Amino acid sequence: MKLFLIGYMGVGKTSVGKEISELLKQPFIDLDHEIENLEGKSVKDIFDENGEEYFREVEAKTLRAITKNHNSFIMATGGGTPCYHQNMEWMLESGKVIWLMASVKTILDRIKSTATRPLLTGKSSSDIRKFMHEQLKYRRPFYRKAHYAVRANGSAKSIAIRVVKVSHSRFLRNVLKK
Repeated sequence: MKLFLIGYMGVGKTSVGKEISELLKQPFIDLDHEIENLEGKSVKDIFDENGEEYFREVEAKTLRAITKNHNSFIMATGGGTPCYHQNMEWMLESGKVIWLMASVKTILDRIKSTATRPLLTGKSSSDIRKFMHEQLKYRRPFYRKAHYAVRANGSAKSIAIRVVKVSHSRFLRNVLKK
């Protein structure tokens, strides 16, 4: 099974993905880390040196290559991954897509100490809040296409358990109906 975790930055895709990986005994892949390894620099440096469009092209190519080359995995995607280069459609056709949802307040609490978010560099708290609202307004239509949506509140372990229950119980019910 290929399981893609999507959602805005700070919802816990990486932490939850690692927990799901342990629960299901499946490999965990962090798409941003794969891109960093491929490019030999951080996502922030890629944005700074080459721009967002370059990053999004590399992201789409890397997503497709990993999906084609692995039979089963749990993948944490970047917050914008579903919004570019028909990535959402690719993921929906290739596996199960889970949208991890959190409130703006929860997200702000989680990311306020992170200096490595390229889209937030140099912004004040009020600018970040405004930027997040604009980004979420744009991204929600993509996120809503996910097979399942799970609230990302609580510990990574508790969220992972919810994701496994939702994705696997509905999957099993669909199989039994056929």
